[in-house]
Amino acid sequence: MKSLIIVSQLYLFGTVCSLDQDIKELFQNKIRRYSNFSCDLAWTPEQGHHLVAIADIEKDQWLLKVPSKYAFHAWNEFPGKSYLREAAIKANISIPQNLVLALRIKSAFDSSETHFDTKDDQHFIRSVLQYYSELQLDDMPLWTQEDMVYYAENAAGQALDRGKKDRQEKYEQLMEGIKLVEDAEQFAKAISNFTEINFWWSVVSTRNHQVFNHELQQILSISDNEMNSLRKNNNFMSGNGMVNLLIPLIDLPNHHQPRNTNLTDFTKFTLHLSNTSVGVSTSTPIIKSDSQITYTYNPKYLDPFSLLNHYGFTSDNNPFATMLLTTPNYLAKIFNPNEKQMCTLINCAQNLKSNDQLTTYLLKREAIPQTDLMNIYRIKFVSKARDMDNEMLGYSIGRLQLKDRLNKENMFSVGNEIMSVMRYAQLIKDSLTLYPSVKEHKGKIKAIGENQGWRDHSGSRRKVLTHELSINRLQVLQVHFLYSLERGIDLIHQDLLQVIPQSK
Repeated sequence: MKSLIIVSQLYLFGTVCSLDQDIKELFQNKIRRYSNFSCDLAWTPEQGHHLVAIADIEKDQWLLKVPSKYAFHAWNEFPGKSYLREAAIKANISIPQNLVLALRIKSAFDSSETHFDTKDDQHFIRSVLQYYSELQLDDMPLWTQEDMVYYAENAAGQALDRGKKDRQEKYEQLMEGIKLVEDAEQFAKAISNFTEINFWWSVVSTRNHQVFNHELQQILSISDNEMNSLRKNNNFMSGNGMVNLLIPLIDLPNHHQPRNTNLTDFTKFTLHLSNTSVGVSTSTPIIKSDSQITYTYNPKYLDPFSLLNHYGFTSDNNPFATMLLTTPNYLAKIFNPNEKQMCTLINCAQNLKSNDQLTTYLLKREAIPQTDLMNIYRIKFVSKARDMDNEMLGYSIGRLQLKDRLNKENMFSVGNEIMSVMRYAQLIKDSLTLYPSVKEHKGKIKAIGENQGWRDHSGSRRKVLTHELSINRLQVLQVHFLYSLERGIDLIHQDLLQVIPQSK
C-alpha cells in the first residue's frame, strides 16, 4: 500500500535501464495527455524512470487521471482463475490476493492477449506488461541464496526476513491444491516455475495501491447485489477486505523518505475513483515546474529494513533507523528483590526474566537513550545514600510515593546517573566493535561502484544495499554512543558546580 508525498529526497526501486524508444514515446504521450500536460516522463541512471512536473501543480490538483479500465486487480475473471478457486476449496487454503494478481499479470504477459477491443488500448497494456517484465527489483523475497549468504556475512543487526520462505510455502500449498483439480495440468505447467511467479509477485507487492471494496464497486459501476456476489466468488483469497490495484503510470513516481519522525513533512495522498478514471492528487501546496514528483509509499514502512524488505531500496541517514541490541541478561541474576520492585515501578522490568540468558532492546535513532535499558542501570547503581528509600517498597503507599519521586523528583543522584550513562556508553561501544565500521562499509560500496554496469547486476546491487542498511543501523549505535558521552560530560559538569565555589 502506498501513500503520497511530494518533496525533495528521492529513492527509487524497480528501475529499467532504458525503455524501448516506442514504449518511451507512448508513455510520454499518455502521461502528458492524462495529466493535462502538467507531468512528463524522465529518466536518469541514478533515479530510473520517474515523473516530473512541466507546469506548476496546485494543491488538490490531479497529477494524473488514468482510465480505470487500465487498472489491474484480482477480482475479475481471467484464464486460470477458476482453477485457483477450486484448488483453494479442495485443499482448504486461502491464496494471497497478491499471488492471484501476480498470476493474472503473468498470464496476460505470456499470452499477449488483453480484454481490450481497440488497438490503442491493446498496445498500451502490452507495453506496460513489457515494462513490468524488465523491472530490476531488489525487495528481499527476490534475493537468491548467494545474496542471503552475503547479507548474513556482512550485515549489521538482525537476519533476513522470512518473506521468500513464506511466499514459497504459500506457492507450494497452491500447487498441491491444483493437483486436486481436474484438467488443470496445463495450467499447473504454466505456473510451475516459482522464480518466475515470485518475480511477478514482487511486481505486484512493490507497486500496488490498496482501496476498499466499495471503491472497487465504484470503478466497476455495479450494484450492491453484484458486489456481494463478486465478494463471495473471491472469498478464496486472503486479504480480500481490501482490493489491490496495479495502476499503470500512477505507479511511476519514486519514493520520498520523510526526514521528520513526527511526519510533519508527510503529505496527504488521495485516489479519485470512478467507473471511468483513477486520478491522484496531493495536499502539497504547490509542486513547481521541473520538480520531480515523488510520494511516500507507506508510512508504516519507513525504517531501513522495512524499505529494503518490502521495496528493495534504502535511504541515507534514515531518522527512522533502528538497531536490535542483544545483551546477556546478567542484571536479572544480580538484582535484589527491592531493586526488582523498584525497576517494576519505573517500567524497566519486562526484560528481567531470570530464566532468559539474553535480553534484547530495540534502539531507535530518534529515541535516546533506550529508556528500559537506562532505567535498569539507574536502579542497579542507585547510590547508597538513597538505600533508605528501599524501605518504602514494603507498603503500597510507600511504593506510590517512591514511584512519584523516581519519575518526577529525579531522586537519582548525579553520581548515580554518571555511572549509569557511562555503563550505557560502554555497552553501545562494545556493540559497535562487533561489526565492520561505517568506513569499511562505505569502502566496499565504493569498490562495487567502480565496476562498470554494476547497477545491471542484481548481486552487486544487493551487496550495496546490504552495506547501506548496515550503515543506517550502525549510525543508530553511533548516535546513542555520542549521546552517552555528551550526557556524561554534562552530568560531570553539574557535579563539579556543586563542589566548586562560584565567583560572585
